[in-house]
Amino acid sequence: MQAEAIIRAAIEVRAEKGLDIVPEIMIPLIGLKSELADVKATVVKTVESVMEAEGVKFDYLVGTMIEIPRAALTADEIAQEAEFFSFGTNDLTQMTFGFSRDDTGNIIKEYIDKGIFEEDPFQSIDQVGVGKLVRMAVDLGKQTRPNIKLGICGEHGGDPKSIAFCNEIGVAKADSTVDSRLLDHFLREDLQQKAPLAMGVLKPLKLVITNYPEGQTEMLEVENMAKNEEAGT
Repeated sequence: MQAEAIIRAAIEVRAEKGLDIVPEIMIPLIGLKSELADVKATVVKTVESVMEAEGVKFDYLVGTMIEIPRAALTADEIAQEAEFFSFGTNDLTQMTFGFSRDDTGNIIKEYIDKGIFEEDPFQSIDQVGVGKLVRMAVDLGKQTRPNIKLGICGEHGGDPKSIAFCNEIGVAKADSTVDSRLLDHFLREDLQQKAPLAMGVLKPLKLVITNYPEGQTEMLEVENMAKNEEAGT
C-alpha cells in the first residue's frame, strides 16, 4: 500500500510539475539479505504494476534502514539488494546498548553525572560503539555497491558532532526530525566554538548627546560569545 502510494504520488508530481524525480522506497528493520529480498520483491511487483497500468516508466530506488546490528555487520550482503542505506541510529543505539530510550532517561542522566557517559548517546552518536557499526556498514556496503547512497535518519542528524562524524565516514544525507529550536541551539554552540568572530558597521549612524555631564565616563561590559577567545570577540 505504501509503495503504491509513493509511486502514484511520483506519477502525479511528474505530470503536474514536470519534475524528473527518482522515488526512494525504504524498507525498515531488516536483518537478513533474504528478508530484504522477500519484501523487495513485493515492492517491485507493486511498483511495476502501477507504472504499467498508468503507462509510465521511470527509475526508482529500493533501499533499507540499517537499524539492527546484524544488518550493519552483514551490510555487504544487504547491499546486494539495497540501493541505499539510511542509518536509523536511534534504534541502532538501543539495540547496541541493549536498553530502551523510552525507559532509561533517569539511568542515562545518572550515567552522565557519574562520568560513565560523556553525553546522551541518543543525542550524539556513540562513535566508539554505534559509530563503529555505522562505519563498518558504510565500508561493507561500498565494497558491494560502490555508488550506494548513504544517509542518516533521526535526531542525530541535527547534532554537530554526529554530523561531522557522518561526513567523515561518507554519510552525506540527513533525514532529521530534530526540533528546529534544538537545531538552532546546536548550531550556535558549534559556531561559538569554531567560527571566527568579526564585527562590522554596515550603516553607521552619528548620535550627538548634548546634555551628557561633562567628564562623566561609563563602561559597558558584554559577554564574549565565542567559547574560544582566540577566535575573536
